[in-house]
Amino acid sequence: MLLKARVGERIIEIPKDEVLGLDIIDVQGEGLHLLKGNQSFHVRILDFNAATKCLNLRVNGSDYTIEILDPIDQVIEKMGYASKDEGAVGSLVAPMPGLILKILVGVDDEVEAGQPILILEAMKMENVLKAQHRGRISGIHVSVGDSVGKKELLVEME
Repeated sequence: MLLKARVGERIIEIPKDEVLGLDIIDVQGEGLHLLKGNQSFHVRILDFNAATKCLNLRVNGSDYTIEILDPIDQVIEKMGYASKDEGAVGSLVAPMPGLILKILVGVDDEVEAGQPILILEAMKMENVLKAQHRGRISGIHVSVGDSVGKKELLVEME
């Protein structure tokens, strides 16, 4: 089984047995000390958001944002529903049919790339839809409780 994560635009695939074989020591108050092969890494978890499955880590002094792709994310991506090129530039469209559970932004809000915009329930899973780029919310075309179809316009951004 492969564990997958997105770091920037790159997808990292790591065999699960390789992760289980890592030597990790919890250094109280200092983070984690990790050994892989002959390399040593000092890892500090700066932030973890369970809803978005995003980690902000500092590894040997460099910061990284990592999005964990669970098996459902991997299936959705494989089915082609998670394509980033759908819809017009500056818009957020539904990657699949679903129900709007929560809207996390308002019109005129400034957002950063990767910031959660809304939560869509689909296939009995909550999916956090995120901004693809930095911008300002110029329109919200759905409300909490709305059923939406695949590729339906949800939010417009400038």
